[in-house]
Amino acid sequence: MVTTLCLATTGFGFESLMIHSKYSDSGVMVWEYADIAGKYGLSPASLSIAFVLKHPLVASAVFGATKAWQLREVLQASKIHLTMEIIAEINKVHARYPNPCP
Repeated sequence: MVTTLCLATTGFGFESLMIHSKYSDSGVMVWEYADIAGKYGLSPASLSIAFVLKHPLVASAVFGATKAWQLREVLQASKIHLTMEIIAEINKVHARYPNPCP
């Protein structure tokens, strides 16, 4: 994916969420996913990792953590249980943007 999501958070706040992409739909899509994460008290990174790990064909997720707090966030994300309501909201966004970076 060509989209770069730069996230600087304090707690669960989204003080600095910058999206750099050459694809116009990806920015809107990322904000919608960030809204879902915020609604449930999660960071966008935690929501993403939890969603990837819930897929039955995924054995692990690849991530890059350069700071201890990032590693803690990833480890916590592996313990998150996504409800059917959260998954439905994620799927609605995906239905609108099935291929944001063609």
